[in-house]
Amino acid sequence: MAQGPPKRRFGPQTPEGLARCAAVRTKHGRDAKAMRDQRRMISAALRLVEDQMYADGLISGPKRVGRKPGPLARPDEVWTFIKGLRSHPPGG
Repeated sequence: MAQGPPKRRFGPQTPEGLARCAAVRTKHGRDAKAMRDQRRMISAALRLVEDQMYADGLISGPKRVGRKPGPLARPDEVWTFIKGLRSHPPGG
């Protein structure tokens, strides 16, 4: 390797490919923004339901550990998301 390492470029090279990659905005190539937003909504839904159950006295003990849902998950949007889950059961 007297001339140094080979000069190869990995990833998108055309302007269209670069634009597609920028639009998806993945982090480490795993998750698109839509998937992260969906996970955030699910996390916020779990937190709201848990808080409501604590307030109603249905459960007690330690609360769920983990990250908080984030600023994009507003309670009214989360309740709408939960109602949408009820109309589309998993696996159906």
